[in-house]
Amino acid sequence: MRPSVSRFLAASSLALALCTAHAATRPHFGGTLRIEMRAAPTLFVPDPTADATDARITSMIFETLVSLDSNGMPQPGLAISWEHSPDSKRWVFTLRPDVKLHNGAMLQSATVAASLQSSNPGWKVQALADTVVLESETPVLDMPAELARATNAIVARESNKTPIGTGPFRMAEWRAGAHARLQAFDYHWAGRPFLDSIEITMGRSLRDQMVDWETGKADVVEPAMDQVRRLMQENRKLLVSAPDELIAIQFNNPGPSTAPLRRALSLSIDRPAINSVLLQRLGEPTGALLPQWISGYAFLFPIFPDVDRARQLRAELPASVTLAYDADDALLHVIADRIALDARQAGIPLQTAPSRSSDARGAALRLVRVHLQSSDPPTALAGFASLFDPAELPHIRATASAQELYDSEKRLFESASLVPIVYVPDAHLLSPSVRNWTETPIGAWRIGNVWLEAGKQ
Repeated sequence: MRPSVSRFLAASSLALALCTAHAATRPHFGGTLRIEMRAAPTLFVPDPTADATDARITSMIFETLVSLDSNGMPQPGLAISWEHSPDSKRWVFTLRPDVKLHNGAMLQSATVAASLQSSNPGWKVQALADTVVLESETPVLDMPAELARATNAIVARESNKTPIGTGPFRMAEWRAGAHARLQAFDYHWAGRPFLDSIEITMGRSLRDQMVDWETGKADVVEPAMDQVRRLMQENRKLLVSAPDELIAIQFNNPGPSTAPLRRALSLSIDRPAINSVLLQRLGEPTGALLPQWISGYAFLFPIFPDVDRARQLRAELPASVTLAYDADDALLHVIADRIALDARQAGIPLQTAPSRSSDARGAALRLVRVHLQSSDPPTALAGFASLFDPAELPHIRATASAQELYDSEKRLFESASLVPIVYVPDAHLLSPSVRNWTETPIGAWRIGNVWLEAGKQ
């Protein structure tokens, strides 16, 4: 064979190989994404009750009029534009045309208005042609950010009351707290998603999730915080969000009499040590409600312990105190134990009790997780309303400055109902076959463009 022919064949073979490799990594339709999660939500519709639903699931099925980008700025969703009156008491949102519900019907402005009215009984909402009008007696300057909250997603109802949405996936099977199967919606306004379906297994321990990932039974799992550093060093496919979930001590019956205990506890806890040792520096120790990356002022709330000052408050403390925690949450368990150790060193008689135990039922304190509902500071702060007595909540203006938000947080702490400890991130471990998985800064999934690469395990 002549050299020129040989070189031609070699070049052709290389070009073919490159084309084949490129085609193998090109996005394509098909496949089922298998997700496992520790949470066990009982509802798949947007609901303000924290334990009843999971925004990561609902956001794939039900969409909002507005979405927030990675910088917290409002972007079009089911609404393509909006305008307001000079006094910001009247807002008009123009709906995206030709949006279909999961039953094939076209989304109507009356459906949108009814959904928003149902989730916000205090609002005045009306449908007008292809727009939805919202009116209030007081100015609402952050209405787009408010409508971006998962609890304001648009939910329609079929004749049998079954909830349906407009999202890239529709609910095909639901077993509350156990399993969900989502099917791709072929007529989504932004185009059909690449995946055919998503299988979600709920209520799985972190250990069981890791076993299923290692044996190829799951594509996306939640690794334990103490494993994240190792997985990073091994160059595993790992996504870690900004610190977006607050772990805090909540007082079950707050009042003036519990203020000394709150102050003593807050002074006794070594938050930086909890972050360094238990979270491997992946979190953000905090004495504030909002994390530093959102508020910019969290550093003004003290995070370092003052054991001597805590001991000075012992005379005002009860004889014994019990801190309850979720027995199925390994991270809360170790954090509760560390809090108890710090408290006892300061002379605070604190004991821990796992949920379902007899001691937990009468516990004065509870260790809780609170996930951020928004990356918009005023909206995020308002999202903590369920943890406080409504009478204690200050009015938070949409255009509140950092100083005003800081003052609002200080007033909230006067109710003595919460002791912030640390913010933790969301972490997801992906199999090599999962491509184009993205998340928002507060950990919400964006799965519309996710696809599976064949042959990758």
